[in-house]
Amino acid sequence: MIKVVMVTKITPKSHYSRQLLQGFAKSGLLNNKVSLLIYASKSEMITDISYGKAVWTSTLYPFQIFKELLKDRPNILHIQHEFNMFGPFYATSIFHLLIVLAKLVKARVVTTVHAVVPLKMITKEFAKDFMDIYIPIIIIKMLFRIFYRLTYMLSDAIIVHNNYLKEIYIRDYLHNCSKDMRTKLYVIPHGISTSKDIENRYLDYWKKRLDSKRIILYFGYICPRKRIGCLIKAFKYFSKQHPNFILVIAGGIPTRYIKYFNNIKEMIHRLGIKDKVLITGFITEEDIDALFKLAEVVIFPYKYQISSSGPLTFAIKHKKPIIATKGKIFEEEINNAALIVNADPYEIAKAIERILNDPLLKLSLQKAMKKIYLARKWERIAQRVYSLYLNILNETGKATRK
Repeated sequence: MIKVVMVTKITPKSHYSRQLLQGFAKSGLLNNKVSLLIYASKSEMITDISYGKAVWTSTLYPFQIFKELLKDRPNILHIQHEFNMFGPFYATSIFHLLIVLAKLVKARVVTTVHAVVPLKMITKEFAKDFMDIYIPIIIIKMLFRIFYRLTYMLSDAIIVHNNYLKEIYIRDYLHNCSKDMRTKLYVIPHGISTSKDIENRYLDYWKKRLDSKRIILYFGYICPRKRIGCLIKAFKYFSKQHPNFILVIAGGIPTRYIKYFNNIKEMIHRLGIKDKVLITGFITEEDIDALFKLAEVVIFPYKYQISSSGPLTFAIKHKKPIIATKGKIFEEEINNAALIVNADPYEIAKAIERILNDPLLKLSLQKAMKKIYLARKWERIAQRVYSLYLNILNETGKATRK
């Protein structure tokens, strides 16, 4: 049996790591071929995970995790890396110390890099969207080069979620490495959850709250790179001919984007569609599923893409027609299962009409989504991760026997 410690966040319930853990359980790997222990943040509630414990904080996480590793002695340390996972941007500066310390307990390190930022994307606009403090662009690029290069050199394996992210990783951060040096980079897609029955009380609540209007849905964080303003303008065009529709913008509002959120509210008021747009703020997974169940079309008007989209997997799970703006990640992952359009409000509005007026198109998109769903069920993703664990342990025979 392989003993694995996973360092990750575990909230909300729809978080990637929680879904991966369920995949291990459903596939029969958990406690049979893989023993899993979760090291979560001390700020998170983990009472519902029997094999998890609150271990780390933003400022001391490498040392706190190392202390626990000395006790647990895993075969593999699997780190789920997101840039905001350990807190403020400066917390990333000590990330590589964690990998070095893990090597001292002879653990193999697998790092899932959820976001790969192309160097050409790092502009003043990008810095404004992502950084809490001002840092010159040339310094940001240098820091990203150091981060991705060191992560690759120190880890035994790197997981990214699609071929485009792998291409960017190699082109921008490993370009002067030999081909033999690039063999640690693995592509394992973001999983998709199994659709489940939704309690009528959640469906009834949203039907009543929305006055049984037909729903155009956006789900995800409200922040500049998601282009919410473009979506609102598109809905303004669309709603002129379709007064029985409502635009629902569902998702959390990060504190640093409160000013942007206020600008969005002002735009809605200025365009005269205040009664046709609902912004829900953070909602439960049950409410998310209910809204997807009721939605006619789901729209992802992203400005740029640096990772696979968790909200996108909800749309695929519920087999809802998708409209997405052009981008390499969307084009790779859902090209035949969505309408890919330019980030133009008028073009998005026309795409909504096209889906609503063409049942055969809608059916074609749903069939394509079903194929994606079957290939990316969490049980299959867990099997691929397990195969990776075996692959990096086979050289040393570190996997413990039953």
